[in-house]
Amino acid sequence: FRAIWSWLLIGLGFKIQAQEMKKIQIDENRSIIHIENFKSSYVESRNVDIYIPSDYNDSVSYKVIYMQDGQNLFNPSYAYNQEALHLDEFLIRNKISNLIVVGVWNTEARYREYLPNEMYNALSRKDKKSIRKEYKGKPIGDLYLKFLLEELMPFIEKNFSLSRRREDTFIGGISMGALISFYAALKYPEIFGTSICLSTHWPISVAHNKASIPTAYYSCIKNYCPRISNSRFYFDYGTDNIDSWYEEYQTQIDEILVPYIKHPIENYQSLKFEFASHAMFDWKKRIQVPINFLLKN
Repeated sequence: FRAIWSWLLIGLGFKIQAQEMKKIQIDENRSIIHIENFKSSYVESRNVDIYIPSDYNDSVSYKVIYMQDGQNLFNPSYAYNQEALHLDEFLIRNKISNLIVVGVWNTEARYREYLPNEMYNALSRKDKKSIRKEYKGKPIGDLYLKFLLEELMPFIEKNFSLSRRREDTFIGGISMGALISFYAALKYPEIFGTSICLSTHWPISVAHNKASIPTAYYSCIKNYCPRISNSRFYFDYGTDNIDSWYEEYQTQIDEILVPYIKHPIENYQSLKFEFASHAMFDWKKRIQVPINFLLKN
């Protein structure tokens, strides 16, 4: 009944929890639910796109993934350079009907929101100053995660039929979106059972590839490792343009994390894609790999 009522409200343009949900038709076969300017007490308001299976049934408990850079997931009209990941098309094509995708749009404060506070705090004074200058301020990653955990996730859980098991609650992203998704899974393993991180931007800066930055925050990651034994992680990277920065850091991250993961062969994946670049075209070509890992639990 709740599903029918929710869709009725969406169709009529009513507000639920003071947030208006509208159905957006992408093409004749695809649609998403769009929330304009989801309000937050912690960070800037932003849009949210939600994909639900076409046969959505309120009596079913769905798995859910919260994905960063949400405007790039489904609709080319919104996406950066009009190039979307088309994640919904992949799910439809492969008849994956047990997953809801919540695409959380970024804002002009993207780099600061996706920058984990504790990783930043571990940096040298010189590197902190450089990052603040590049991104015009200090990190607000912890505030962004408060927005996710305390505002957006309760709204989604109230209005859609979701499994409340951590094993069915995922988080993911690309580049800096991957970095904050990894940090969320590291910091809140009791909430997020799996994170998928494509082309994780370990150097933080996009202007300089300084080994001193990742090296400084490895100790921060190690502090959380005893809590992640039941977590699942997917990482990947390419070898072209800025993705060529990542291999040495990803290798070190793997060495730090893997000893703490139960059954790492099943629960940990770190892949290198030769000749893949830091571009939507390449992420789209391999999106089936992290999604298959995600749903294999």
